[in-house]
Amino acid sequence: MRRVTILLFSLGFSLLALSMLLSFAHGQTLVIVSPARESAPGTAVPDNPSQLTFLPVPLDRTTSPVEQSITPETQDATDLFTLPERNMPIRPPSDYLPIDWWRQRDLTDGRNVYTVHRNPYATNRTPTTVNPEPMPTMERDVRTTSYEPQITNHAPLATTGLYTLTLQPLHRATGYPEAFSSTFIFTNTGAAAMSYFLDFFWLNGQYDGSDGPFLLAPGESMIYNMDSAAIGDTTFVGYVEIIGDQPAAGEITTPPYGIIQGFVFEDDGVTPAWVYGIGSRTPYPHQQQYGDTYVLGDGRYYLGGLPDDNYTLSVNAPYPWADQWYDGQFNENDAQRLPIVGAGTVSVTVILQPGGRITGTVYTADGVTPLPNIGVDIEQGGAGTCTDANGRYILDGLPYGSYKIRASGDWNWCLNQPSVYAVEYYNETSDTNTATPFVLQAGNDDYANVNFTLDIGGVITGRVLDNATGLPIPDLHVNANEYDTGWIGASGWTDASGVYTITALPAADYRVAVDDTNNLPLGYARQYYDHQPFHHLSDRVPVVTNSTITHINFDLLPGGAFSGTVYADDGITPWQISM
Repeated sequence: MRRVTILLFSLGFSLLALSMLLSFAHGQTLVIVSPARESAPGTAVPDNPSQLTFLPVPLDRTTSPVEQSITPETQDATDLFTLPERNMPIRPPSDYLPIDWWRQRDLTDGRNVYTVHRNPYATNRTPTTVNPEPMPTMERDVRTTSYEPQITNHAPLATTGLYTLTLQPLHRATGYPEAFSSTFIFTNTGAAAMSYFLDFFWLNGQYDGSDGPFLLAPGESMIYNMDSAAIGDTTFVGYVEIIGDQPAAGEITTPPYGIIQGFVFEDDGVTPAWVYGIGSRTPYPHQQQYGDTYVLGDGRYYLGGLPDDNYTLSVNAPYPWADQWYDGQFNENDAQRLPIVGAGTVSVTVILQPGGRITGTVYTADGVTPLPNIGVDIEQGGAGTCTDANGRYILDGLPYGSYKIRASGDWNWCLNQPSVYAVEYYNETSDTNTATPFVLQAGNDDYANVNFTLDIGGVITGRVLDNATGLPIPDLHVNANEYDTGWIGASGWTDASGVYTITALPAADYRVAVDDTNNLPLGYARQYYDHQPFHHLSDRVPVVTNSTITHINFDLLPGGAFSGTVYADDGITPWQISM
């Protein structure tokens, strides 16, 4: 009996010690690596060796605290940066998609921008039909697809293990050259070789991806760079769980970086909202993009890897909401600046505002043949898209207001080449002054069948030479503007032979000129066709659709220039005025 009692007591003591050890392992957030062994690093890992480095562990690593929080007024930053408790359901499948900021990228990726896909707002709504006949009607209740990451796993690779080491916060900003990604190191501190798995989670506990197994001998270390992490998201802020049946120690070896985080709610301020995505960048004139992300299952978002600077935050929203720059602005110039100071954390809550959408199809002049890869945008800029393979487009995320819609122009930014089709404003006009405006407002915010029939534009071409030498003048800007009002126009550039081509011109009479003083080389005088020095003396150049006017040539004569400085009446303070 005494032997049995001793055995039971010993077994109980061992279980208690093991429980305390497991509790310690699960409670670690940042652990300093143990001293390095003297021997050289050993085994290689077969699963993607290009991203891994094995090395002896440094002796003098120190931990860094979680970044300070810099919270704008009226914003609630409570618990946004808290590591979830282990008993929370923190490992759902990664079912929320990141943003495709430029929706026309969906076209090049072969996606149908009219597919209903994971968007909770793609419900039965009845749009205002603008052109029921004779144009073919398009499908309604259609949505833009979002980019789906290449997630390596939809559930953690290692759901259990005797030891779990947690490191946070980790940053990933792959593809954004001025943003930063974290690096961490971990070491097998056990007595036997062990294969470790890495499970990555967002800061709110939502699972994002896994990597491994990585085989480490006792005392062996591995450096892991988040730029090479086996997760689908290029922008990530979260933590890693390093799991195995041998103990491990580790730390984040890169300095802390800034974070912008928060919630996105519908206009009730309570319901988490689904949006195409959220991005951060520095404001004008730098305008460097620092990351794009998406809203997680609980309405939170995270943007990290940010150096100290001021940032603007943009939200790309689906109908029935409006795009915005934080806080509630349509124009970036009016956006609130979010300062990152000392690798701090800025927490902001975005409340969506109602918005509208305009959809339709772009055809050739016959009204039947659809035109893919045609740019459609609003006249005032700030919102645009490209037609899909069926000629269909969707402009959503538009704040309430009045808009004139146009298709095509002198440059096709969908294909990054000169346009073939002349610009057209709705309805069937090339003049913005006669275009039909669409007023988006509550109760009337969804217009369908706003269709276009485009003509092949006219072309003007010619050559620009030096009058004295007869040599071509390259890289010169040539303009063609409607002769009487100037409301319609396009331009082209001379090549190495001095030849220019201006395409996609609507039918009209044009004034053609080399008169861009910002581009005209010093020593030449501006010139209007046909060899006239003044605007009012220029000849008319008539253009009709689908035709080419050739030999609109220029022989530039010598010209002079004046320069100086304009001061205020004190004779000291320089003024910036037009001359």
